[in-house]
Amino acid sequence: SISGDGGQRQGGAGGGGLYLQNIADGSAQAVVHNSIIADNRVRLGAGGVQGGGGGGIWLQGIKATIFHSTIAGNEFESFPTQGAAILVMSDGVQSGPQPATIEYNIIANNGGAGDTVALHVKLRNTVNLNRNLFAGNEANLNTWEVGAVNGMDTSVLANDAMFLAPGAPAYDYRISFASPAANIAVGSTTTADFNGDARIGVPDAGAQEADPFVVSVAPVGDGSLGVYWGNNPGVVSYELGVTCPSGGNDPNELGCGATRTYDGDTVGATLTGLTNYQTYGVVVVPVLPGNVRPTPTIVTATPTDIFVYVPTVNK
Repeated sequence: SISGDGGQRQGGAGGGGLYLQNIADGSAQAVVHNSIIADNRVRLGAGGVQGGGGGGIWLQGIKATIFHSTIAGNEFESFPTQGAAILVMSDGVQSGPQPATIEYNIIANNGGAGDTVALHVKLRNTVNLNRNLFAGNEANLNTWEVGAVNGMDTSVLANDAMFLAPGAPAYDYRISFASPAANIAVGSTTTADFNGDARIGVPDAGAQEADPFVVSVAPVGDGSLGVYWGNNPGVVSYELGVTCPSGGNDPNELGCGATRTYDGDTVGATLTGLTNYQTYGVVVVPVLPGNVRPTPTIVTATPTDIFVYVPTVNK
């Protein structure tokens, strides 16, 4: 958290994650890339200077490029403050305003007390936007005393960025494969993400590429297979289908060639009553909003009644 208390030269509270300021040098530049700036808090101190902003990032008189970053969950705890995610300003800057380029980012779930817009661009300042996701903010952009904002029409607007486990205690800002940030960074030439994982095809917005939808199937008991697809925010439901070997038993849970629907908050299922040593095919289709259904992949597995149990030895 950042507050505005100080014994001398008190300033406004701001820059909960990054405070980038340039008062006199017109050539100063900053690049923020593949970064996660999240869960910061800004509150005013008890000093005589009131006001502040930039819950995530404060930009003052500095030419900045922010791309492929996740700026999320930043909040104000005091009023008056501006720009819960990003504040772009040039107050007191001798060299004049400098432009900010903001592209291929996720700007989500920012708000709090005071000015709750995620991106606040003050008069005489310029921001160039390109292919960002704005999701779940109390408001996205200031509409009063606003500077020049170019490219807002390229943004994707959504209610939910579909992070896997944002905020405490996990602070996991990876996105689901079903996120509206997936595959929207058209024109990006960035080849790796925050974790060093490759960005393949059309990259995702934000700091981290989504993991692909993966289904794992393995024996879990006599004549039983466990099917696991994990936590995938944004999925409405899952359709599970089974193909059976010739002469093999149908699963107790559904008939061969039939499908069964599971709620979107389930992470897996168990198939029982199968014939051991026969190979079964399992298909899981995630159903997304609008009844969108990605092309599924068949996963094969063979149930068994042979399991090896290794004893645990504690010293």
